[in-house]
Amino acid sequence: MGIDNGFDLVTYLPGFGIDDSSEIRTTTLKNRGIGTFTNSIGLQSSNLVVIDSEVLPRQSILNLPISDVQRVEAMRGPQGTFFGQNTSTGLLHYVTKKLQLDD
Repeated sequence: MGIDNGFDLVTYLPGFGIDDSSEIRTTTLKNRGIGTFTNSIGLQSSNLVVIDSEVLPRQSILNLPISDVQRVEAMRGPQGTFFGQNTSTGLLHYVTKKLQLDD
């Protein structure tokens, strides 16, 4: 499918999208067309990105190599009951592959 990282993956998720503004070096994850423009360190996104149930303050996890990911759970709508604040429009939950120690 040509998916190498989280940016590529988001283009295949219905309702999710990315606004990438290279002139100000910021990326905004959008869900159903809604997202917080995060060019300020003080602003939190309305779409949360989570990796292995750990909340990330920024959406830089979209650079995560997809080969390290077991699955991605895309949740639409408010998810405050499960993940707390900053989930008013939804979230992406990355679950990484477990380490395999072979002899």
